[in-house]
Amino acid sequence: MNNIVHLVDPTSGMDVLDTIAMAVNGVPGHHHVLIFGHNGWLGAAIEAGIPKENITWSRTLARWDPTMGRALTQWVKENNPTHIHAWGYWGIAAASRLRGFSGGRIAFIQSTPTAGQFRQLRRDMTRAVWLFITPWQCVHSAMLAGGMPHNNVARVSPAGWLAPVTKALPANLRRSLGMQTREGPVIFLGGWSEESIRHDIGIWAVGIVAESNADLWALIRNDDVPRKEAVNPYAGYQSFARTLKDPQLVTIAPACYTWGQLAGLADYFLFVPRRAAGVSSLLAAMAMGKPIISARTDQVCELLENGTSALLAPPDDPRELAARLNALIENKNLAAKIGAGAKAAYEDLARPELFSSQLDSIHGQLTGDPGLKQAIQIVS
Repeated sequence: MNNIVHLVDPTSGMDVLDTIAMAVNGVPGHHHVLIFGHNGWLGAAIEAGIPKENITWSRTLARWDPTMGRALTQWVKENNPTHIHAWGYWGIAAASRLRGFSGGRIAFIQSTPTAGQFRQLRRDMTRAVWLFITPWQCVHSAMLAGGMPHNNVARVSPAGWLAPVTKALPANLRRSLGMQTREGPVIFLGGWSEESIRHDIGIWAVGIVAESNADLWALIRNDDVPRKEAVNPYAGYQSFARTLKDPQLVTIAPACYTWGQLAGLADYFLFVPRRAAGVSSLLAAMAMGKPIISARTDQVCELLENGTSALLAPPDDPRELAARLNALIENKNLAAKIGAGAKAAYEDLARPELFSSQLDSIHGQLTGDPGLKQAIQIVS
């Protein structure tokens, strides 16, 4: 039986925890998740659906920390894994330096590496053989163009959306969030707190629409854990919202509510990435058939088609996003069409069982060929 250790570090991005949960719960074998980061990572991992008994958490610095390599060396010595799966660049570096491990090494690449990250990957490749997997054609092409060998890069299906077991929502969630006086449509601004997500642009777009639709309610999930060494960005979003004509337009929902719970409450889903970003919230909205408005990026365009499964707008353009949101609010038939198209796209591209079968197949192929002498065959 496969014995897989997953390495998670701050360069992974918290959004990847949903994909790891998919692997742990859906791929045959024994899985253990080594998490390096502040304590918010542990809570987020459990919330994403990773069983607590499968997790070992260690606090690490917000930069490269040598303790990661020592912890990995000790864990491998004691548990003899068949595969190492790194989900961030620090994990790739730590596992590349590991001696005495002859199993398969897999790295998940969510977005196109920067020039510095490419340099690091090339150094890591001189120390160990890696299979880089990504769900995005744009990233796959960039990896090959950046000099990664063809046999060492494979494209898998987007991981779908795993609905974790959660506590039931309050009987009146609007009231519990302090929005009981609003009866208008709910616009959920999805995406984790990261540089690639522009919640401020989304708030601006909703503010434009709210000038003619006063009952709108914008909702953002606070996925960040306030801590001494960091500033919670959501306080800034709330302050920005107060500069609009309606200072009560935006509600920040606590992290105890999942993407699926909040998407289920929403009438429309607004996604504003600047570049490749984690898409767990977007996949949840697609799976639930929500009408979607999104900024156009290469990644988004691989999942959604403008006019069929979403209304797409240029990045960083609140007025264009507002125009598309307003079009859906004013045309219920169009909104229903877009929602149905989003659900159909999800079922075609991001079925959870497809990702699980692909990763299981990859594990089997690496067991017989950890040196990647043959290209990995992806299950379709």
